[in-house]
Amino acid sequence: SLVGSNACCLRWRAFPCCHPEAMPPPKKKVEEEAPAPEEKLPAGYSVGCQVYWTEVSQVFEDTDALLKRGTGGTLTAVPELVESEREDGSKDYRVEVVEVQFEGLNSEPRRVPLAALSLEPLPLELLDELSTGLRLPLTGRQVEQVWDRCNDLSAQARLLTQLLAIDESYASPAQREIVCDYHIFNLMHAKVISLNSLKAAVFVAIMQRILDMMKIDGAGPQT
Repeated sequence: SLVGSNACCLRWRAFPCCHPEAMPPPKKKVEEEAPAPEEKLPAGYSVGCQVYWTEVSQVFEDTDALLKRGTGGTLTAVPELVESEREDGSKDYRVEVVEVQFEGLNSEPRRVPLAALSLEPLPLELLDELSTGLRLPLTGRQVEQVWDRCNDLSAQARLLTQLLAIDESYASPAQREIVCDYHIFNLMHAKVISLNSLKAAVFVAIMQRILDMMKIDGAGPQT
């Protein structure tokens, strides 16, 4: 009937969005703009701030320049950001590498890991070389680690063997044992005479020098 036909047309017109051609186009995803690299530096860090190298001393192969642990410098630039995606699909940006002009290195600023830097000068117990140029085979902190194992000689020997690379320096097992005992005795003596960990590290360095001279061909009383 006409009534039924009109009802059908009304029902069709009531849902025009069901027609594929009537669907609105999908919204384009707005690309998130990356922030300026220096804006993602951790709190306290900024371009121009003073920083300190915290890793072990290392040599740059291109210039043979030695970067000592504890060396200060100026953060000069943040060259790039590392981008990743969060669970919600948004972008995350972080700083992993920065450029630093280190004091005493007559070269261009160096790219180094941000994680290897500190805003505060390193405690003396963490230094592996003194301002006098004396290299410390053990840092003051490592001396404390050895002293903490004073009731376990085997644990002390294992730790010293690792820290001083005794296995790599001496081919003979007998030599390794003698050298390890030598350092354990020196550290025990340093503790008995009430040296602090830094002074004990200096004492170990001096005794290591004596041991090294014993390995030099032709070394004698006047060496």
